[in-house]
Amino acid sequence: MRKGDERVIHHVGGYGPDAYTYYPILIIGAGESGIATACRLKTSLGSDFTQFRLVERQSGVGGTWWINRYPGVACDVPGIFYSFSFAPFLTRWAKFFPPGADVVEYLEAVLERWGVADKVTCDCEVKSAVWREGGEGGGGGGGFWDVELWHLKKGVGDLSYKEREGLVAAGGEEAVVLVPKLVKKEMGAKKVTQVMRSPPWVVPRQTPPGGDEWWERWSPALMGYVPGLERSLRLLTAAGAEYDFRLFQNGEWNEKEKKKLEGKLLEHMRKTVPEKYHEILTPDYGVGCKRRIFDATWFPGLQDEERIELTTQPLIAVNEKSVTLGAGRVYPKRSGKEEGEEAERTIPADIIVMANGFDTTKWLHPLKVVGRDGQDLVEVMEQRGGPQAYQGTAMDGFPNFFMVFGPNTATGHSSVIMATENMVNYALNFIKPIVQGDAETAEVKKEAEEDYTRDVQRSLKDTVFGSGGCNSWYFDKKTGWNSTVYPYTQIWFGLRCMFPVWSDWNITYTRKGLVKLYLQRGLRVLTAVVLLIGAWKARQRGLKVADLRVAAKIGVGILLDRGIDLLRTAKQLL
Repeated sequence: MRKGDERVIHHVGGYGPDAYTYYPILIIGAGESGIATACRLKTSLGSDFTQFRLVERQSGVGGTWWINRYPGVACDVPGIFYSFSFAPFLTRWAKFFPPGADVVEYLEAVLERWGVADKVTCDCEVKSAVWREGGEGGGGGGGFWDVELWHLKKGVGDLSYKEREGLVAAGGEEAVVLVPKLVKKEMGAKKVTQVMRSPPWVVPRQTPPGGDEWWERWSPALMGYVPGLERSLRLLTAAGAEYDFRLFQNGEWNEKEKKKLEGKLLEHMRKTVPEKYHEILTPDYGVGCKRRIFDATWFPGLQDEERIELTTQPLIAVNEKSVTLGAGRVYPKRSGKEEGEEAERTIPADIIVMANGFDTTKWLHPLKVVGRDGQDLVEVMEQRGGPQAYQGTAMDGFPNFFMVFGPNTATGHSSVIMATENMVNYALNFIKPIVQGDAETAEVKKEAEEDYTRDVQRSLKDTVFGSGGCNSWYFDKKTGWNSTVYPYTQIWFGLRCMFPVWSDWNITYTRKGLVKLYLQRGLRVLTAVVLLIGAWKARQRGLKVADLRVAAKIGVGILLDRGIDLLRTAKQLL
């Protein structure tokens, strides 16, 4: 490391107990968010910028797509919209809704394309991140993050379902994909019983132009040879997704649209599944309150009554080779003892699949983040009501710390990739000057974070997420705090990310950064003055449009002369 060149990767302390490696930027996680951040660092700071590292606790990249490998796992957003804007054409999606393995291959291709594959360290978990004041870590005078890493190794095993009887506990997205897959020839399950607490709203999955077989055969060639086709389809898909936002708002027109859609979905359900399931597959809450299921196989699969059974009887006991289902049913509730009530029964079960999802209201776990004055990030959030962050990205008291896809950034109607890119681009507004030595710290103001959170929580109450009448994983069932979804359109979120409210931030500039800042302000003022003087003189002389070109040349000349003077002054200051 050259003297004074602090913002580069370097090791300190040999192999002593206090040794550490300093990284100007550490990206925790190599899922789609971490990969997007790494690639945008290269596009924003230059292709030769390499002063960062991605660490991933799993043994490969892809995040949720690497972890979730259950049979049938696939994206429920069309592949042309589930790709980065800076790398949309790296892989031609053979399937309209790409399987999980294809998504992982795409993300690996993105890493290779942008030359950051060698910046990833897998099997490495971040245990904690603690803010240290001062410049000892090489981060200037502001401070740095002290991060504890733990290297680990995991194995992934396969399970055989051949001629076995299984129980799938859940009715969410994973379950509806898995159940029909298990009884297919390649999986070979003898029988599957699905235990569900309440039904989802099921939307017939979109059929690609020409049908699935035609699309798989011809779309890669068409996307490669027809100029603008892929971009056009991507734009149309995005527009359609944004139009769906109408289903999440409260209002007279919105309610009519929701009722219209609910009627169509119920009609589809009644036409597709056996009559005995109609009652338990009729949701008692508004569409959009829970995540919608885009399905092409679950409803048709329920017609195989010999090998698939759906029930809402409660699971009350697990035995050695069987399970016991309690009397009655969880959904829909009966008013009392009724004729035909389901009796308690024991059914064979060699395998139990718990497809009951994740704890989505527990943020950052198991990572511990400690900011200024020893504040624990999760504890600060809880003291203020629940998980939160300004723009879903930053918290006061935690300088130079940015989250991608943090609290209240999920969307129930659009692509997670688009939301991720917006957040990465937003964070880069503050990361870039720090890396370039123009700033030491960037920290959102407390009042800005609290005002933003109040607005988000208040606005969510006026959406289906807050008034749809469901028990959703979007919010904490004990407190009612919604830390998951964003209450506005993705277009609005993108605009907020594109144009930061700088007054909401405390930025500590270096001497170099201050000179640049004053220089930029000076040039803006000078430009405005020159334009005003030019316009005034043009009016005084009665110049016509054709004559304005001459005036513009004169104005540019003045601007350049004064600009050169400002640059000379800046050079002397530096």
